[in-house]
Formats: sequence, structure tokens, C-alpha cells
Amino acid sequence: MRAGRADGKKTNKRRRNDEQKTNKRRTKDEQKTNNERTKDEGMTNKRRTKDEQKTNKRRTMNEQKTKE
Repeated sequence: MRAGRADGKKTNKRRRNDEQKTNKRRTKDEQKTNNERTKDEGMTNKRRTKDEQKTNKRRTMNEQKTKE
């Protein structure tokens, strides 16, 4: 014989466990999206600084040329 209620409804304890599981799942999914977001932002930041460095190098070279 199976333990639990005769009418087949979930006990409070089982209901609470199921709710906790869904909450954990939800936070994992949210964390994943946050990680992806920070990865994308990090990439764009890296790219931006590289581009800025390139333009700065070009600018200084051009300034040197004009001085000479």
C-alpha cells in the first residue's frame, strides 16, 4: 500500500517540496541568462577598448606626423 492521502491529493510537505524545486529551476534559468548577458557585455567592452586603443595609436601617429 502506498503512503499518502486516500483521496490522492498531495500533502502539504510534498506540495512545498515541488514548489521549492520549481523555484530552484527558475533561479538556475535566470542565472544562465544573466551569465550570457554579462559575457556579451564583457565582449563588447573588450572590443570597445581595443578599438579605442587603435584610434588612440592612430591619433598619436598622426599628431607626430604633423609635428614633423
